[in-house]
Amino acid sequence: MLDTHGRKWVEPAITSGAKFLHKIGLSANQVTVISFIVGIITSILILIGQPVLGIVLLWFSGYLDAVDGSIARNYGKTSAVGTLMDITFDRVVELGMILSLGYIHVDARLALIFFIVCNYILNDSIPNRWGTCHTKGNQIILLPSRRHGKN
Repeated sequence: MLDTHGRKWVEPAITSGAKFLHKIGLSANQVTVISFIVGIITSILILIGQPVLGIVLLWFSGYLDAVDGSIARNYGKTSAVGTLMDITFDRVVELGMILSLGYIHVDARLALIFFIVCNYILNDSIPNRWGTCHTKGNQIILLPSRRHGKN
């Protein structure tokens, strides 16, 4: 919901970032990997007692996550591999944050485990939400789910 209603306020910054990163030669997939690395670093920062820096970098990781999609769409470079990387890396960063918080806050572990389970049940799994993933040679083929397609 925040993405839907707040996007108009942050879109100029996302577009500017996409133009700049594309201009210096970064592809959408490279920005996705950078976003992932920054996101993983946030979990480490939480573990070593640097929550403020961790949250700042988590916001930056989220910004880069929006920028990578903008690069792909604006420059005609969308792909199933990029989509799969983006979805997978997002879930790994989320899981890293939840596990870091669970390690630090022992009393909240049960609630965090409940959150993980609910998150994946409510958001569905990747195959159910986005379609079925198949490989053909060196290509990854993402078939849309019946829920989102006209089947």
